[in-house]
Amino acid sequence: MTARELLIERVNSIIKETAGINDELDAKISGVVSNVKNKLTKIKPKYDVDGLLQYSDTINIDINEKQFKINYIVVFFKDNKEYDEYINNYGNFNNGYFKLENYSYVKIFLIVINNKPDYNDFYDSLYHEIEHGFQENEMNNYFGGEELNAFIRTKMFSNNYFERILAEVIYGTRANEQDAMVNGMWGYVKHSVNDSDSFPDINKLIMDSEACLWLKKLYNNLNTIIKNKDNFEFLTALKDYRQFNINYSKLISVLKNGIKRFEKKIALVTRRVKTNFIREYHVHYKTAIKENKHNYDFYLLK
Repeated sequence: MTARELLIERVNSIIKETAGINDELDAKISGVVSNVKNKLTKIKPKYDVDGLLQYSDTINIDINEKQFKINYIVVFFKDNKEYDEYINNYGNFNNGYFKLENYSYVKIFLIVINNKPDYNDFYDSLYHEIEHGFQENEMNNYFGGEELNAFIRTKMFSNNYFERILAEVIYGTRANEQDAMVNGMWGYVKHSVNDSDSFPDINKLIMDSEACLWLKKLYNNLNTIIKNKDNFEFLTALKDYRQFNINYSKLISVLKNGIKRFEKKIALVTRRVKTNFIREYHVHYKTAIKENKHNYDFYLLK
Protein backbone atom coordinates (compact mmCIF):
# COMPACT_ATOMS: atom_id res chain seq x y z
CA MET A 1 0.00 0.00 0.00
CA THR A 2 1.40 3.40 -1.01
CA ALA A 3 1.76 6.37 1.33
CA ARG A 4 -1.15 8.06 -0.44
CA GLU A 5 -3.38 4.99 -0.01
CA LEU A 6 -2.42 4.77 3.66
CA LEU A 7 -3.35 8.43 4.11
CA ILE A 8 -6.70 7.96 2.37
CA GLU A 9 -7.44 4.90 4.54
CA ARG A 10 -6.56 6.86 7.69
CA VAL A 11 -8.70 9.85 6.67
CA ASN A 12 -11.64 7.58 5.89
CA SER A 13 -11.18 5.89 9.26
CA ILE A 14 -11.25 9.26 11.03
CA ILE A 15 -14.33 10.36 9.10
CA LYS A 16 -16.12 7.14 10.02
CA GLU A 17 -15.07 7.42 13.66
CA THR A 18 -16.06 11.06 14.13
CA ALA A 19 -19.26 10.98 12.15
CA GLY A 20 -20.66 7.91 13.86
CA ILE A 21 -23.96 8.22 12.01
CA ASN A 22 -25.10 6.79 8.68
CA ASP A 23 -26.70 9.68 6.75
CA GLU A 24 -28.87 7.37 4.63
CA LEU A 25 -30.01 5.62 7.79
CA ASP A 26 -30.95 9.01 9.24
CA ALA A 27 -33.09 9.90 6.21
CA LYS A 28 -34.78 6.49 5.96
CA ILE A 29 -35.71 6.38 9.66
CA SER A 30 -37.24 9.85 9.40
CA GLY A 31 -39.31 8.49 6.52
CA VAL A 32 -40.44 5.48 8.56
CA VAL A 33 -41.58 7.67 11.46
CA SER A 34 -43.42 10.06 9.10
CA ASN A 35 -45.21 7.04 7.63
CA VAL A 36 -46.18 5.82 11.11
CA LYS A 37 -47.40 9.26 12.17
CA ASN A 38 -49.59 9.43 9.08
CA LYS A 39 -50.97 5.93 9.74
CA LEU A 40 -51.87 6.81 13.33
CA THR A 41 -54.37 9.40 12.10
CA LYS A 42 -56.27 6.68 10.20
CA ILE A 43 -55.97 3.37 12.05
CA LYS A 44 -58.51 1.57 14.20
CA PRO A 45 -56.65 -0.40 16.87
CA LYS A 46 -58.04 -3.71 18.10
CA TYR A 47 -57.75 -5.66 21.34
CA ASP A 48 -55.53 -8.73 21.21
CA VAL A 49 -56.13 -11.99 23.09
CA ASP A 50 -54.51 -10.53 26.21
CA GLY A 51 -56.77 -7.49 26.19
CA LEU A 52 -54.07 -5.14 24.90
CA LEU A 53 -55.25 -2.41 22.52
CA GLN A 54 -52.82 -2.35 19.62
CA TYR A 55 -52.17 -1.96 15.92
CA SER A 56 -49.33 -3.43 13.86
CA ASP A 57 -48.03 -3.01 10.34
CA THR A 58 -44.87 -3.58 8.30
CA ILE A 59 -42.77 -1.11 6.30
CA ASN A 60 -40.12 -2.27 3.81
CA ILE A 61 -37.04 -0.08 3.39
CA ASP A 62 -33.71 -0.35 1.61
CA ILE A 63 -30.57 1.13 3.20
CA ASN A 64 -27.20 0.87 1.48
CA GLU A 65 -28.60 -1.96 -0.68
CA LYS A 66 -29.70 -3.87 2.42
CA GLN A 67 -33.35 -4.91 2.75
CA PHE A 68 -35.18 -4.32 6.04
CA LYS A 69 -38.71 -5.24 7.09
CA ILE A 70 -39.79 -2.94 9.92
CA ASN A 71 -42.62 -4.50 11.91
CA TYR A 72 -43.96 -1.81 14.23
CA ILE A 73 -46.51 -2.50 16.95
CA VAL A 74 -48.41 0.46 18.40
CA VAL A 75 -49.71 -0.23 21.91
CA PHE A 76 -52.29 2.08 23.50
CA PHE A 77 -52.75 2.81 27.22
CA LYS A 78 -55.30 5.20 28.63
CA ASP A 79 -52.92 6.60 31.28
CA ASN A 80 -49.59 6.07 33.05
CA LYS A 81 -51.24 3.96 35.75
CA GLU A 82 -52.50 1.42 33.22
CA TYR A 83 -49.08 1.34 31.54
CA ASP A 84 -47.23 0.85 34.86
CA GLU A 85 -49.59 -1.95 35.88
CA TYR A 86 -48.96 -3.74 32.58
CA ILE A 87 -45.16 -3.43 32.91
CA ASN A 88 -45.27 -4.65 36.52
CA ASN A 89 -47.32 -7.69 35.52
CA TYR A 90 -45.78 -8.62 32.16
CA GLY A 91 -42.41 -6.83 31.89
CA ASN A 92 -41.09 -4.41 29.29
CA PHE A 93 -41.82 -4.49 25.56
CA ASN A 94 -38.79 -6.00 23.82
CA ASN A 95 -37.62 -4.60 20.50
CA GLY A 96 -35.32 -6.74 18.39
CA TYR A 97 -33.30 -7.34 15.23
CA PHE A 98 -33.35 -10.70 13.45
CA LYS A 99 -31.52 -11.87 10.33
CA LEU A 100 -33.81 -13.89 8.08
CA GLU A 101 -32.99 -15.58 4.77
CA ASN A 102 -33.27 -12.71 2.29
CA TYR A 103 -33.75 -9.68 4.51
CA SER A 104 -33.30 -8.20 7.96
CA TYR A 105 -36.30 -8.06 10.27
CA VAL A 106 -36.75 -5.35 12.91
CA LYS A 107 -39.49 -5.45 15.54
CA ILE A 108 -40.25 -2.12 17.24
CA PHE A 109 -42.89 -1.05 19.74
CA LEU A 110 -44.43 2.44 19.84
CA ILE A 111 -46.10 3.20 23.15
CA VAL A 112 -49.07 5.59 23.23
CA ILE A 113 -50.22 6.84 26.63
CA ASN A 114 -53.26 9.11 26.89
CA ASN A 115 -53.19 9.60 23.09
CA LYS A 116 -49.53 10.77 23.21
CA PRO A 117 -47.11 8.56 21.21
CA ASP A 118 -43.56 8.30 22.59
CA TYR A 119 -41.76 9.07 19.34
CA ASN A 120 -38.48 9.88 21.10
CA ASP A 121 -38.07 6.32 22.33
CA PHE A 122 -39.37 5.03 18.98
CA TYR A 123 -36.62 6.92 17.12
CA ASP A 124 -33.97 5.70 19.57
CA SER A 125 -35.08 2.08 19.19
CA LEU A 126 -35.22 2.25 15.39
CA TYR A 127 -31.68 3.62 15.15
CA HIS A 128 -30.44 1.05 17.66
CA GLU A 129 -31.94 -2.05 16.05
CA ILE A 130 -31.28 -1.10 12.41
CA GLU A 131 -27.66 -0.34 13.28
CA HIS A 132 -27.34 -4.01 14.28
CA GLY A 133 -28.24 -4.92 10.72
CA PHE A 134 -25.00 -3.34 9.53
CA GLN A 135 -22.95 -5.05 12.23
CA GLU A 136 -23.97 -8.67 11.68
CA ASN A 137 -20.67 -9.62 10.03
CA GLU A 138 -18.75 -8.19 12.98
CA MET A 139 -20.83 -9.47 15.87
CA ASN A 140 -19.15 -12.86 16.16
CA ASN A 141 -15.65 -11.40 16.04
CA TYR A 142 -15.68 -10.12 19.63
CA PHE A 143 -14.10 -12.28 22.32
CA GLY A 144 -16.43 -15.10 23.30
CA GLY A 145 -18.33 -14.77 20.02
CA GLU A 146 -21.99 -15.70 19.75
CA GLU A 147 -21.62 -18.26 22.55
CA LEU A 148 -20.88 -15.49 25.07
CA ASN A 149 -23.60 -13.28 23.57
CA ALA A 150 -26.13 -16.08 24.04
CA PHE A 151 -24.88 -16.75 27.58
CA ILE A 152 -25.28 -13.16 28.79
CA ARG A 153 -28.79 -12.98 27.33
CA THR A 154 -29.79 -15.68 29.83
CA LYS A 155 -28.29 -13.65 32.69
CA MET A 156 -29.38 -10.09 31.89
CA PHE A 157 -32.59 -10.38 33.91
CA SER A 158 -31.36 -12.83 36.53
CA ASN A 159 -32.67 -12.50 40.08
CA ASN A 160 -29.07 -12.92 41.22
CA TYR A 161 -27.58 -9.43 41.64
CA PHE A 162 -24.02 -10.33 40.60
CA GLU A 163 -25.08 -12.51 37.67
CA ARG A 164 -27.05 -9.55 36.35
CA ILE A 165 -24.16 -7.09 36.82
CA LEU A 166 -21.66 -9.32 35.03
CA ALA A 167 -24.02 -9.78 32.08
CA GLU A 168 -24.57 -6.00 31.92
CA VAL A 169 -20.81 -5.43 31.86
CA ILE A 170 -20.27 -7.74 28.87
CA TYR A 171 -23.32 -6.39 27.04
CA GLY A 172 -22.53 -2.73 27.69
CA THR A 173 -18.89 -3.00 26.62
CA ARG A 174 -19.63 -4.75 23.32
CA ALA A 175 -18.61 -2.36 20.54
CA ASN A 176 -21.67 -3.21 18.45
CA GLU A 177 -24.05 -2.40 21.32
CA GLN A 178 -22.25 0.86 22.09
CA ASP A 179 -22.37 1.92 18.43
CA ALA A 180 -26.06 1.09 18.24
CA MET A 181 -26.76 3.08 21.41
CA VAL A 182 -24.92 6.23 20.28
CA ASN A 183 -26.76 6.04 16.95
CA GLY A 184 -29.95 5.82 18.98
CA MET A 185 -28.82 8.84 21.00
CA TRP A 186 -28.48 10.85 17.80
CA GLY A 187 -32.02 9.98 16.72
CA TYR A 188 -33.48 10.52 20.20
CA VAL A 189 -31.95 13.99 20.67
CA LYS A 190 -32.39 15.22 17.10
CA HIS A 191 -36.03 14.31 16.87
CA SER A 192 -36.82 15.44 20.44
CA VAL A 193 -35.76 18.89 19.25
CA ASN A 194 -37.64 18.68 15.96
CA ASP A 195 -40.86 17.56 17.67
CA SER A 196 -40.69 20.11 20.51
CA ASP A 197 -42.72 23.35 20.61
CA SER A 198 -39.81 25.15 22.30
CA PHE A 199 -36.07 24.58 22.14
CA PRO A 200 -35.28 21.94 24.81
CA ASP A 201 -32.29 21.43 27.10
CA ILE A 202 -29.88 19.52 24.83
CA ASN A 203 -27.60 18.47 27.69
CA LYS A 204 -30.56 16.92 29.53
CA LEU A 205 -31.68 15.05 26.40
CA ILE A 206 -28.17 13.68 25.96
CA MET A 207 -27.96 12.63 29.61
CA ASP A 208 -31.39 10.95 29.39
CA SER A 209 -30.46 8.94 26.29
CA GLU A 210 -30.03 5.17 26.46
CA ALA A 211 -26.31 5.55 25.73
CA CYS A 212 -25.65 7.81 28.72
CA LEU A 213 -27.86 5.76 31.02
CA TRP A 214 -25.88 2.66 30.08
CA LEU A 215 -22.57 4.45 30.56
CA LYS A 216 -23.64 5.48 34.06
CA LYS A 217 -24.65 1.87 34.69
CA LEU A 218 -21.13 0.74 33.67
CA TYR A 219 -19.59 3.26 36.09
CA ASN A 220 -21.75 1.92 38.92
CA ASN A 221 -20.99 -1.69 38.00
CA LEU A 222 -17.25 -1.01 37.94
CA ASN A 223 -17.42 0.44 41.46
CA THR A 224 -19.56 -2.47 42.65
CA ILE A 225 -17.19 -5.08 41.20
CA ILE A 226 -14.10 -3.43 42.73
CA LYS A 227 -15.78 -3.22 46.16
CA ASN A 228 -16.89 -6.87 46.00
CA LYS A 229 -13.81 -8.50 44.47
CA ASP A 230 -13.57 -10.86 47.48
CA ASN A 231 -17.30 -11.35 47.94
CA PHE A 232 -18.23 -15.06 47.80
CA GLU A 233 -21.45 -14.52 45.80
CA PHE A 234 -19.61 -12.34 43.27
CA LEU A 235 -16.80 -14.88 42.85
CA THR A 236 -19.36 -17.66 42.42
CA ALA A 237 -21.09 -15.71 39.63
CA LEU A 238 -17.73 -14.94 38.01
CA LYS A 239 -16.84 -18.65 37.85
CA ASP A 240 -19.47 -19.09 35.11
CA TYR A 241 -17.28 -16.95 32.83
CA ARG A 242 -14.20 -19.18 33.08
CA GLN A 243 -15.43 -21.04 29.99
CA PHE A 244 -14.87 -17.77 28.08
CA ASN A 245 -11.44 -17.18 29.67
CA ILE A 246 -12.74 -14.25 31.73
CA ASN A 247 -11.25 -13.84 35.19
CA TYR A 248 -11.29 -10.82 37.49
CA SER A 249 -8.34 -9.08 35.80
CA LYS A 250 -9.79 -9.63 32.31
CA LEU A 251 -13.18 -8.38 33.48
CA ILE A 252 -11.74 -5.13 34.89
CA SER A 253 -9.69 -4.59 31.72
CA VAL A 254 -12.72 -5.15 29.47
CA LEU A 255 -14.84 -2.83 31.61
CA LYS A 256 -12.34 0.05 31.80
CA ASN A 257 -11.52 -0.13 28.09
CA GLY A 258 -15.22 -0.34 27.25
CA ILE A 259 -15.98 2.73 29.36
CA LYS A 260 -13.17 4.69 27.70
CA ARG A 261 -14.42 3.78 24.22
CA PHE A 262 -18.03 4.59 25.14
CA GLU A 263 -17.06 7.99 26.55
CA LYS A 264 -15.31 8.89 23.33
CA LYS A 265 -18.18 7.70 21.14
CA ILE A 266 -20.71 9.69 23.17
CA ALA A 267 -18.50 12.78 23.05
CA LEU A 268 -18.06 12.55 19.27
CA VAL A 269 -21.76 12.16 18.58
CA THR A 270 -22.57 14.91 21.10
CA ARG A 271 -20.27 17.22 19.15
CA ARG A 272 -22.09 16.35 15.94
CA VAL A 273 -25.49 16.92 17.59
CA LYS A 274 -24.48 20.37 18.86
CA THR A 275 -22.73 21.35 15.64
CA ASN A 276 -25.90 20.40 13.78
CA PHE A 277 -28.04 22.59 16.04
CA ILE A 278 -25.64 25.54 15.79
CA ARG A 279 -26.07 25.37 12.02
CA GLU A 280 -29.83 24.73 11.92
CA TYR A 281 -31.11 26.77 14.88
CA HIS A 282 -28.33 29.35 15.41
CA VAL A 283 -27.92 28.40 19.07
CA HIS A 284 -24.49 28.54 20.66
CA TYR A 285 -22.54 25.62 22.12
CA LYS A 286 -18.86 25.07 22.64
CA THR A 287 -18.04 21.92 20.71
CA ALA A 288 -14.48 21.13 21.79
CA ILE A 289 -14.10 17.83 23.63
CA LYS A 290 -13.46 18.44 27.29
CA GLU A 291 -10.58 16.56 28.93
CA ASN A 292 -11.81 13.69 31.08
CA LYS A 293 -10.00 14.33 34.36
CA HIS A 294 -12.08 12.13 36.64
CA ASN A 295 -12.10 8.36 36.72
CA TYR A 296 -15.87 8.01 36.58
CA ASP A 297 -17.06 11.23 34.97
CA PHE A 298 -17.59 11.03 31.22
CA TYR A 299 -17.11 13.60 28.49
CA LEU A 300 -19.87 16.19 28.39
CA LEU A 301 -19.56 18.99 25.88
CA LYS A 302 -20.64 22.29 27.45
